Amino acid sequence: MHFRAQGAAVGVVPDLPANGALGARCDMIQDLRARIGQVRDKVPLRDVVEKAGVKLFGRGKKLRGQCPMHGSTSRSFVVDTDSGYGRCYGCGWNGDVVRFVMDRYGLSFRDAMDDLQRTGGVSRDATPAAPTRRKLAAKAERPFIDSATLGRWIWRSAISHLEPVRTYLRSRGVPEAVLLAERLIDVRFHALAPLYGWPEGQDGPSGETPKAPAMCALIREPQLGEDGLVRFVPVGLHVTFLAPMLDGKMVRARPDGSAYEARKVLGRSGGGCILLGARSAPAAEKWVGIDPTRPLFAGEGIETVLSGMAIAGAGPEALGLAAISLDNLQGDPLRWRGGVWPLFDIKPDPHGRKAVCFSHVGAVTGLIDADMKPLPGPIDRKSGRHMGELVVEHRGGAIVRRAITTAERAAICASLFVQSWRAAGCRRVAAVRPHMGQDFNDAVREGAYGQ
Repeated sequence: MHFRAQGAAVGVVPDLPANGALGARCDMIQDLRARIGQVRDKVPLRDVVEKAGVKLFGRGKKLRGQCPMHGSTSRSFVVDTDSGYGRCYGCGWNGDVVRFVMDRYGLSFRDAMDDLQRTGGVSRDATPAAPTRRKLAAKAERPFIDSATLGRWIWRSAISHLEPVRTYLRSRGVPEAVLLAERLIDVRFHALAPLYGWPEGQDGPSGETPKAPAMCALIREPQLGEDGLVRFVPVGLHVTFLAPMLDGKMVRARPDGSAYEARKVLGRSGGGCILLGARSAPAAEKWVGIDPTRPLFAGEGIETVLSGMAIAGAGPEALGLAAISLDNLQGDPLRWRGGVWPLFDIKPDPHGRKAVCFSHVGAVTGLIDADMKPLPGPIDRKSGRHMGELVVEHRGGAIVRRAITTAERAAICASLFVQSWRAAGCRRVAAVRPHMGQDFNDAVREGAYGQ
């Protein structure tokens, strides 16, 4: 990017001899360059972009968000925290922190520099300029297929070949004894699954579409029929993209340097789960059923459930249920007015998201990983630090602000799980966890687990 001063482009002025008026002009340009460099070093582009209301996502040096220059709804705007430059792959905008302030707030170069030097951001009561740029013309005018269509295509073209799936699960520490064929009946392997979709009307991915081997698991939603039986209806697909040797998850970067997601949900996952175990499938029906008298083990992920079943010594008759997300596993907790957590009396929120649960006669065991990150609470805008959550630790206690610890999160999840399944009519419900700081994959490798 080039800034102009007295008709000269800073980025393209050659180094000329400093003599007379020409020398003074060169000195001025060098001073301007130094001033711009100081502003870039002092005020990170990331901070100014976030102050402008752009929420950035991702890890590493490249973060993504919605472009404020053309009002995008996709994360086409990329901030490189190393170089201090940003770029939008939707409208083509690019520049540093000074250019961002100029274009976002409609300021002159001098005003933008003054505000950045004085306050580290835009301090004036200037209204952000309305998006003025246009999105670049798309190469394909046709809309892309939705995620559910992509999921159906991947599932239908995947194969029921369990050895590649077992290779990946073994690499995660899952013992061979629980990798039964009937337990993986809803899991398939795809040798070259596309990482994203394609325009509508196209038969499938093109040769340019990036692909990777993948473990694909069908997501089913439990629904209660009029006959009182629970039916599991397909609603989505859970895809885990794998490394070439199938010994771990895929690690792959996009052209802009950001990482592709190694795991993806296609279709719907809310209220759904992955069944791991024998089930009945009536002819000409998409839904399946399970034997309600068998022991059932429920956890968040496939690896967690299989590892927990191995630790518990579950027999071949046992069923597994991977809830896919923590929301599906525990549901929303009931919080007091103002978002206060009553840690002494955790209950499911009757108006919030529900845990995946249903009436089951056999014993139900919740597998609660004990490596959840603490909940640090919202960020204080002045200090930039987390303020902690509002909690009440015991009945009649005061409201305090602090982080909710890993141990407390595991206890909350276990309590919500047990209460939800008991409310669904299950009498034999318990929750177990590995040692604090571990998940069940860690525990199965060590051959030990907690309470």
